[in-house]
Amino acid sequence: MISSSFFVIFFVQISILNSYNVTEICGNNDSLQPNDDCLRVLWTNAGCKESVFTPNVTWRSMTILEASDKMKNLFNSSKAHVHNFLKNRIECFGITSTSDINILYGVEPTMTMANENTLLSVAHLTDGIKIPDISLGGCSHIAANVEIKVYSPRLYIRKVVIWTPFTLNVQTVNIWTGSSSNVCQNNVILKNGTFTEIFCLKTINAYDNVYVRSTDSSSLYICEIEAYFDNLAYFKPIWHTLNEAKFKVYAVDLYDYVSNGGQISISNENPIKTWSNISKKVCDYLPISSIRLYGTTVLCQGGGIEGQFVILEKRASEAVAEVNITSIEVYGDYVDKPSENSVDILKNKLFWSNKEIGIHKMLDYGHNSFPIRNEISNAWIYFDLEALYEIESVSILNSNINNEKCKNLYISVSNSTVFNDVDVMNKGKCYKNIHKMSWRTFHMYKCETPNPIGRFLIWYYQGVSIVSMAVVEAYGTKIIEEKFQKIQLTKVISNTEDILHKSDIRGGYPIKIIDGRRINYNAKITYFTCAGIQHNLESRFSIYLQNTYKVEQVVVYPFREDDGFSDCLVSVELISRDPERQICGLSNYYSWSKSYTLYFDCSLIGDRISLYRSNGSRIITVCEVLVFGRNLTSEEKSFKNTIRYPTKMINLNNIVTPYENTCLIQASNILIQFDNFYEIYGFGFDTNSSLLGNKITFNGLTGKEKIECSFLDQYISLVQNTRFFIQCFSVITVKSIWINSSMNSMALCNFYIVVKDNINQQVANFFQEKNNKLIEPLLMASISNVTNFLNCYKNCINLPKCETATYLKDERKCFLSEVSTYLTMPVNFTIATESTYQTNFQIVNSKMNLC
Repeated sequence: MISSSFFVIFFVQISILNSYNVTEICGNNDSLQPNDDCLRVLWTNAGCKESVFTPNVTWRSMTILEASDKMKNLFNSSKAHVHNFLKNRIECFGITSTSDINILYGVEPTMTMANENTLLSVAHLTDGIKIPDISLGGCSHIAANVEIKVYSPRLYIRKVVIWTPFTLNVQTVNIWTGSSSNVCQNNVILKNGTFTEIFCLKTINAYDNVYVRSTDSSSLYICEIEAYFDNLAYFKPIWHTLNEAKFKVYAVDLYDYVSNGGQISISNENPIKTWSNISKKVCDYLPISSIRLYGTTVLCQGGGIEGQFVILEKRASEAVAEVNITSIEVYGDYVDKPSENSVDILKNKLFWSNKEIGIHKMLDYGHNSFPIRNEISNAWIYFDLEALYEIESVSILNSNINNEKCKNLYISVSNSTVFNDVDVMNKGKCYKNIHKMSWRTFHMYKCETPNPIGRFLIWYYQGVSIVSMAVVEAYGTKIIEEKFQKIQLTKVISNTEDILHKSDIRGGYPIKIIDGRRINYNAKITYFTCAGIQHNLESRFSIYLQNTYKVEQVVVYPFREDDGFSDCLVSVELISRDPERQICGLSNYYSWSKSYTLYFDCSLIGDRISLYRSNGSRIITVCEVLVFGRNLTSEEKSFKNTIRYPTKMINLNNIVTPYENTCLIQASNILIQFDNFYEIYGFGFDTNSSLLGNKITFNGLTGKEKIECSFLDQYISLVQNTRFFIQCFSVITVKSIWINSSMNSMALCNFYIVVKDNINQQVANFFQEKNNKLIEPLLMASISNVTNFLNCYKNCINLPKCETATYLKDERKCFLSEVSTYLTMPVNFTIATESTYQTNFQIVNSKMNLC
């Protein structure tokens, strides 16, 4: 029941049809028979929808007065308390738009013969996954017919949507609601690999089930079945926008109705914004009734009124109005999308708290409470808006019985995922509440000026340990960032059939982690929409992107009831360079156990994201993955797949022994030489041993200088040979790569570089001319027990091709080479073997030159 002594707000999304002057079109004599233009004017002036009217013999045979009276009677008889009101309403307004709520989601279907294969279980018909690939665990193979039963008193299913996979067969179905006598449509040919919309034009009775039946009794392959009521207000709380669009509202039905006055108005602006004056139009006055009516209807005059919000309020002449109803239904036609700042930007977004989060549907407008429990005071909750927003206002439906709990509520905006109470109270402030908040009351607050800008919205209850919120909302304007957009994900696969929860009819198949359902482990929800796997060696989920992007961030919402995301590697990959891995991030036990949402920042090119785990239980369980990034620049596209392999590899720890391209060789200093100078994007290699967290640096060498490429310092557990690609901090033009590790040895092999597709030959020629002696470098010898640098120098000048003598004082070793490749060594000589010889001797911080 809704009762109000001032006004009740119901948010809807809702045109005013210009009224015609009847005498201009029909004349002054209403005893004449009307022409077609006159009939159309009479129809619209009666309040019915112009587009559904077709003049016929019956209408033309009437007088103008008779036609006008009958049309007005038709309009008035479309009220809910009138017999056959639905038939009259369809004749007057046609089939109107439907709600945006799919009534079948999460409802368990039944069928005549179950498919025992859970991959194609009937349960997937209503799990929200519409990807047309039967191998992914989101589609069903069903027998000849299926029934899905929902509870829907008084409501009429007006649209059914069926999503199908790619199949070789033409599938034709009949669709009923209730029974075969209540036909939605028969002989519907389903489109292959996409969706088919079916509008129920002939349904005359309200039923609580949907039947889909094959016309030839053959089995059907279907991914998803959806159904929608024509009540635009279905499952909408009284404080929220309807369908997130503008509608032309024709009729508002109110049930179990008692009222002593009031009216219904339509507005494009949110009427609860008490800080601004809103423009609205009156639909009509509410009928006065002291006796409870089963139902009554308010019909908007003039052919309907456009707007975004439906408002129940007192009339201007009334001091107070009281309205009692148990439900409200709104009917109308879609007009346009709403203004951006009137759409709740928190709906279906990721969020997490500093302690346990209870059962909830808070961001999807359910009616469950939302407790945040913290053993100490100061409960907080983070909301990820998934983009940068300027926040204008926020709202809350309070479900704390104790009206003191919201008295020190801080609401702020941040770009950091790390909670800091000082920042929340002083930076990015939106609003601070200092007032008591009664139980089950709805409040909207305007943000402080200037409006805060950020990606994360934070609610902080200072001094409160347990709070409960039924619904929270936020409104604002999205700030477009071309470099940071949410990327569409197309499919998910795993490397094992050992799928957790597979035996459950709900099936936790990999596709569940991109189904858009973040809060997935509530036991009261029919479908388990997280996914878990366990491989006997290394578990892997691979998530495919719609295209190739520069990936800037990967967000993972892990499953919270096991250790399913401890020590996982997050990798950005290119399918064309499989099995190469680019490290975006690692989740250690601490980060996984302390956060409900994990953020991995990187800047890597790829068309696939993979999650790996090879240690511990090897279990990976994930509820949702989001990926953010941008399109590639023309420069980045030119580095996609052109690979070059080295011509020489040198173990600097043992120059005498040639370095073989095998991971059986271990070294801490490796020099890799290529046949030319290249513009290098990054560097790849294989390894068969775990990376233990010691720093490995990758530098390019031109012969004259060292250029930093990148480094590795993560602990990565490996159980098999693995290929990594290290993207340089920037594009570098070099001929050699020097790899140095802080640990004693590393087992790296199968080196390669990714270079620009079209090599800039002018650049290459410039570097070759400048460093022409580097074209064919060669390490000639390594001599031990050399007493001083002069003896090392003597060994060099006795060899005709020796250009460089490098002396390591502590090891008393002398290295001889044709080229100057060791300028970066701690202690070295460089000798130019031309007419004049120059020797540079360097010991830590001191130098001396010999000529």
